[in-house]
Amino acid sequence: MHENIEWNECEGYIYPGKFIGPDNILNNMFSKIGEDWDNYEVELLDIYDAGSTIISKGFYNGNYKKTGKKMHSLFAHFWTFENGKLIHFQQVCDTVKVMETIR
Repeated sequence: MHENIEWNECEGYIYPGKFIGPDNILNNMFSKIGEDWDNYEVELLDIYDAGSTIISKGFYNGNYKKTGKKMHSLFAHFWTFENGKLIHFQQVCDTVKVMETIR
């Protein structure tokens, strides 16, 4: 992972925004997943090679602790590499399913 990686979570997602650098990503996005969800998982269905970008497709699954509701939300991830290191990430997901789970 590049030290200046740009990680983008889509608008309408529970943790939206742009995070720069591994520590920022860990502290402002991944750590919150552990705090807010039980049995959170990424169910990977497909991976596509698009040159310097890899596209993955699957589902987010988990139980939101505050509501007890289960989530099953389709996603696509775009992973861009430069000199063998991850430099950019873009998330696209079914935010309606996520919001139905947390409300």
